[in-house]
Amino acid sequence: MKNKNGFVASSLMFSFFLVFILLAVLVLTSYTHYNLLIKNLNGSILDDLNNEIAKKYTPIRNYVKDGNNLNKWNHQNMTLVKDKVLDFFIFTPKKNQESFLNQTFDLPLNDPEQSKKIYVAFNYQQPNTSISCTNTTFSIELVDPNGNRYTSFDGKVYYYDANRVFKSINIQDLVCGRQVIYNIYGMIIDLPNIVNNGKDYTLEIKASNLNFSYIVGEGSTYIGFNNMLVSDATNISDNNTKLLRYLLVELPYIDYGRKYSLPKL
Repeated sequence: MKNKNGFVASSLMFSFFLVFILLAVLVLTSYTHYNLLIKNLNGSILDDLNNEIAKKYTPIRNYVKDGNNLNKWNHQNMTLVKDKVLDFFIFTPKKNQESFLNQTFDLPLNDPEQSKKIYVAFNYQQPNTSISCTNTTFSIELVDPNGNRYTSFDGKVYYYDANRVFKSINIQDLVCGRQVIYNIYGMIIDLPNIVNNGKDYTLEIKASNLNFSYIVGEGSTYIGFNNMLVSDATNISDNNTKLLRYLLVELPYIDYGRKYSLPKL
């Protein structure tokens, strides 16, 4: 009978070799699979991180052109008055007359169903005497392409007083001699959505039945505006008051078309 020990030993060796090959293939396959998973996961994390960075630093711009140039605006019963420092749009209506200042612009369209928070700010020149507010109307509104009108979310404009205290005042009272000296005012207008591809929105400031006039050199009572600013602040914060506190300090005015990057609050 022949000795089969050599055959058995060879069989065992090949069996272990096959097991080794299978384990090696399994390890390499697992490594490739997990390496692919890790790459995909890292790529997903990087994309998410970039998205978070993009959300945190939100670009914002002014959509109205030349906020200090009356010739760029539609207007009636208004004039451009040279102040010591700045030019102001001056409302000069008489009784039974209407003054308005408006400009049409385009808003960006990201999601037609997304509501918008539009930040409106302006520099305000207060009257040097109290104005008669009998039957006076005054409004600051955003008009959409369908003629719908929107104003401040609570009917107020906000400001910091001379002591840096955050305060608000009703829009109507802005022209009635009750406002404080501090000039920069802001408001948030909530738009339900953007329609018509964001085209042809209008910022309009309108007054009627104000019993005053302005005569150059005679110091007559008047109200004036400049540094008009309209920005889409939707991605900065959901809280209107918190948003106004922030923007009135960080973004009192920017030039048309110039982008700023602001942290998401």
